[in-house]
Amino acid sequence: MKYLLLKNVGLIQAGVFFLVLTACGVESNTDAPLEDVIPEVEDSGPELPTGPSAAYLIISETQTPNCKSLSPGADIDAARLYADPTQSQLLATLSGCKWLNEIKACVENKFNNPKLAQGNKDANVMGGFVSLNGGSIICQWSANVEMRHGNLLSVLETGSEVDLESFDVRACTDAAAMDCGPIVQIKKYMQTVPAGSLLP
Repeated sequence: MKYLLLKNVGLIQAGVFFLVLTACGVESNTDAPLEDVIPEVEDSGPELPTGPSAAYLIISETQTPNCKSLSPGADIDAARLYADPTQSQLLATLSGCKWLNEIKACVENKFNNPKLAQGNKDANVMGGFVSLNGGSIICQWSANVEMRHGNLLSVLETGSEVDLESFDVRACTDAAAMDCGPIVQIKKYMQTVPAGSLLP
């Protein structure tokens, strides 16, 4: 009986000793620091857009220009790229415009400067425009924006709906126009085109 009492007393003392060690901050072999159990997660920043894209837009003549006019062919005022079909968020306008193919179907063209298609304008002749005169221009989107699925393209031509001359648009990934999507013809005044139908 005396032996059992001594044994129990020894077990109680051992338990008290363990509690004292734990309270003093002595770590057991099976417990890991909290930072090892839950690793720190680094912020990778905003998610970058993926999928097909096009940084350039080609605008081309599709019909024989009227050489009796001082502005022969389609008169391109500007182009706008919207975030979505609601047209509530303007992403970019044209920049860096130049001739891709200056055909000069008519001898005289008073409005032959492709740069006049740049910027955010409203199809008013007073803001300047470029007459395609049988040729085509290529432009880059402003602020290095690229056209993507879900975006909406709107190309503005000066004049009224009655005066509209049809033209083609085509999206490309490069300035040399080697990697381009389908050609889409603009036939209606203020016509918009979903980006998904243009991307390569």
